Amino acid sequence: MMVGICAYFLWLIIHLGCLLLMMLTAARLGDLFLRRFNFHSRLERMIYTITLGLGIAGFILFLLGLVGFLYREVIVVATITGFIFAIVSFLRLHQGRWRERLQVWKKDCCPRGIFGWLVLCFVLGYWLLLLLLTQYPPMNWDTTMYHLVLSRQYLTDHQITSQTGVVFPVLPILNHLLFTWALALKDDVLAQMLEHLFLVFTALGLYAWGERKGRAGIGILAAAFWLSHPLVLWLSESAYVDLGVTCFALLGVTALRNFHDEGRSEWWYLGLVLLALAAGIKISGLVFLGMGAWYGVWAGWRSRLPWRHLAQGWVIAGCLAIPWYAFVAWHTGNPLWPTFSQFSRGEWADGSVARLLSAFTSTGVPKTPLNFLLIPFYLIFKPLPFMPDNVWTFSPLLLAWPLAWILAWREASIRWWSLWGLGFTLFWFGSSQQMRLWVPALPLVGLAICESFAWVFARIRQGVMAVRLVGVIFIGVALAFSGVWLFARLRARGKPPVDVQARELYLAMNWRNYRALQFVNEHANSQDAVSVINSSWLCYYFKPRVVDSAGLLQLKFSPLFKWPEDQLWIKSLDGQHVNWIFINREPPFHNLATDVWPMYKLVYSDDYSLVFQR
Repeated sequence: MMVGICAYFLWLIIHLGCLLLMMLTAARLGDLFLRRFNFHSRLERMIYTITLGLGIAGFILFLLGLVGFLYREVIVVATITGFIFAIVSFLRLHQGRWRERLQVWKKDCCPRGIFGWLVLCFVLGYWLLLLLLTQYPPMNWDTTMYHLVLSRQYLTDHQITSQTGVVFPVLPILNHLLFTWALALKDDVLAQMLEHLFLVFTALGLYAWGERKGRAGIGILAAAFWLSHPLVLWLSESAYVDLGVTCFALLGVTALRNFHDEGRSEWWYLGLVLLALAAGIKISGLVFLGMGAWYGVWAGWRSRLPWRHLAQGWVIAGCLAIPWYAFVAWHTGNPLWPTFSQFSRGEWADGSVARLLSAFTSTGVPKTPLNFLLIPFYLIFKPLPFMPDNVWTFSPLLLAWPLAWILAWREASIRWWSLWGLGFTLFWFGSSQQMRLWVPALPLVGLAICESFAWVFARIRQGVMAVRLVGVIFIGVALAFSGVWLFARLRARGKPPVDVQARELYLAMNWRNYRALQFVNEHANSQDAVSVINSSWLCYYFKPRVVDSAGLLQLKFSPLFKWPEDQLWIKSLDGQHVNWIFINREPPFHNLATDVWPMYKLVYSDDYSLVFQR
């Protein structure tokens, strides 16, 4: 048992060391642009510097991928070089002032009294439990269906290409390239830890903003609100991209808020840059960038922002956001593909793509003004129409959001956060109302709610005690929801596997089709390709190249499991050099005949899977 514990801690230290390498490299990149920036605290500087650095790192990897230079060795050497420069820069900055700096850090960071130490121990323990959830093999749907499939393929091909076999062959890929970075340094667990980092930086960003305004209590409540949602915590254990969009968007909006309050144009530039990086992760990030650009017009009209600075901000943001969509347009003819797929070219304009997307846009409730106002109620009490991932939803604290709508008319600060949250919600409500896609609005909604509570209780006699009591209740509810979910999740998942054999056994125990997948991996060669039917969640674990039948470019030819009706489908597989067909036998494929296609032979069969080889 002692050997197993030592192996686990060695494995964990290696992963945390790689994550630290990435953070310090990102910190060095961000520091090149923010060294002379006047931040309120060291915490605020760290959050903005590392987050900006991660965005810059993703952009550099994008440029390397465009020229076919995305090699593991190049990435490792560049990371180590960045780490060395970060350490040297730190040593030069603090040269000869170690004792003074240590005293400052001790004064700023060490808790005062037993209660402070208890709070610190609780926060660290809570963070370690959340970090533990990232240490399992990737198993959440989109992670293994296409996110990590794309990231690994970029590293394999040494360049960014269109992967026509997966669900989304092309899309904005800043976050995917950060996953590629993690895969180059270590593995997919490191990629999940990176997404967990965005969760932590979002929480710290909320606290840092409250601290900047001299209202640290509001920052603590907003961070507790952010961490109270089971869906958010579930995303933090996955190599999804939603938390990346959220972190960049929140820091971008808070930077614009600092510009609004202080009038310093450098905050305008930083805010728009961060929003542009959010747009580089996902199309929904364009909504924040668009709102930020229009805010700049309003600020210019009110003489808060010189028109020259407005134009410069737009140009810088455009240089960071446009390349991601130019990459999509190069392949599809449409920078927003698969949205508006009818305006694409060739196979990218196939009508099946538009039909599938129309099904997603019908998710949720009818798009009426009344339903828009009832969104908080629906998300808590009637969540199923919004397709919650793994049925994880939001905490009931969201029900307080309408209070902010009312007080927004009275208080400018509440109005700021409410307008940003409502603006994104309006886009989400008019498009696909999938619950996970609304997550980027949550931190903004949380700040609006927390500031509304503070406004109300500041006007009540004995307001200080009332605010403290409500704050304790608020944090208690948040911890109750997140804590119950966290411990249930950890108990269900067991001990993290830290070696190849334990990992394979863990996956085989949790996925009934994994034995059949192992058969394909053992017998296929590096030139083979496998057609995957009714089992998209397994795509990442196939060693051969995958052609997923659920892919948007695969929908025009679907198997009917009849001969000769399937000749066109078989021909499409031939064109993609497919040698294997893998079928999950769950309904509606539980009674398939095993001799449908003359050129394919059944080579593996069990109660859950069928495998055919050409």
